[in-house]
Amino acid sequence: MIIDLPKIKLFYEYAVKVYNKEIKLKQAKKELEDYGVNPNSANYYFYIYPSLISGTIFKGTINAEATRYYLDRIYETKGLAYLKNALQAISLHIDYYQNVSKRNVVMLRLILEEYLEKYQVSCDEYFDDEIEKDKILIEGLTKQITVNIYERNPIARSKCIEHFGAVCKVCDFNFEQKYGVIGKGFIHVHHILDLSLIKREYEVDFIKDLVPVCPNCHAMLHKRKPAFQIDELKQLLQKWKL
Repeated sequence: MIIDLPKIKLFYEYAVKVYNKEIKLKQAKKELEDYGVNPNSANYYFYIYPSLISGTIFKGTINAEATRYYLDRIYETKGLAYLKNALQAISLHIDYYQNVSKRNVVMLRLILEEYLEKYQVSCDEYFDDEIEKDKILIEGLTKQITVNIYERNPIARSKCIEHFGAVCKVCDFNFEQKYGVIGKGFIHVHHILDLSLIKREYEVDFIKDLVPVCPNCHAMLHKRKPAFQIDELKQLLQKWKL
């Protein structure tokens, strides 16, 4: 079955209704059938919407035209904050798909890059940095946040940067010192324990489990699986400086 733009619009409309609890999924599929659409073709188009809104991983795929339509409509109806969530979900999906299938998701990656550039969203800042205090578990001086497999928790990221500062722990690069005000606060956060290898929920100690690194060092850390340790990469860097 060809999923063209009119069907995509229909799927999106019903996905939103199901998400908002305006209609049951079963009823939505029945109404799609009345439009002459095979409801089974709409499954992923229903299931992807909550993931895009919440910024969590999804495993099924929809076509490129639908991806752009969903992103555009989310931005138009819910604003930039939710678009960032949607881009985060797509990024997680790319990581997941390449991990499972060992194949590149070329078109989806191009769409991700297109929207990051179009809306001037940093690849390291899909989520807003606001922290909801009631989501933080405090045990003495240690703060822990529960995260799921493949999820990059924005609360943990923010607390890590707040504690260590936005300076690379491998090469000491500071974006603010190099680029001025536009670089202030910019840094990647590396999970010392590879999320893709955990395969279960776990509690992140943002002091012990997370570390700020620049994008270059972050990429080099992941040149091996499991990733290099921070001290290992530091030693390699020092070796090549000699």
